[in-house]
Amino acid sequence: MQKCRSYSAQLLVDGDPDTVWIEGAAGYGVGERIFFEIGEVPRIIEIWPGYQKSDSLHLRNGRPRRLQLSFLGYDPESGAPDYRILTYEVDLIRNYDGDVPRLPQYIHLSNRDMLHNMELTELYGLEIAILSVDHNDGDPDTAISEVTLYTEGDLVGT
Repeated sequence: MQKCRSYSAQLLVDGDPDTVWIEGAAGYGVGERIFFEIGEVPRIIEIWPGYQKSDSLHLRNGRPRRLQLSFLGYDPESGAPDYRILTYEVDLIRNYDGDVPRLPQYIHLSNRDMLHNMELTELYGLEIAILSVDHNDGDPDTAISEVTLYTEGDLVGT
């Protein structure tokens, strides 16, 4: 998944938007996935798309444009792992030029749909898949600098 350790998935949750995960697959990483182990549904997902360290790095690397969020569970009745409780597709906000900007983006989730689909399931993970990217003619890699999952009662942006 990663090209080298300096762009590893652990950098997505280190609290520093100047560090970055780079997907490292051939092409721009469409279809690449990131997994987060969770025990409850986040209310807000904060994502810093692209390489945030500088404007030039942000423009040189790909930025996710459309994401798929899949909440994974375990169905104790059937014993089925990786049961997809609910899947959302999300377009990230773009600027007037149609590009994903060098700013954090916030995805707000409703618990109503989640609770309806979780009656017989134990939630254990969130998978984020890259469905499409913004890119220039720079590096053929897509970057995400930071992901924060906020649950009920968390202060956003702290």
